[in-house]
Amino acid sequence: MKKPTLKGWLAIIGAVLAAILAVIAAVKDGDFSADEAQQVSDKIGEAVEVIQAETAE
Repeated sequence: MKKPTLKGWLAIIGAVLAAILAVIAAVKDGDFSADEAQQVSDKIGEAVEVIQAETAE
């Protein structure tokens, strides 16, 4: 596992923030629909992919 560059850290932070915002938006109204669940899942998947890409050797 390599240490991410500054650009990598920014990408990781951006992806994680997007995932957090998706979760907040999904649960804000108290109704967690299937579409919202898919959006949250997609954002978390994107965050994982970015972390993997930035730390891969």
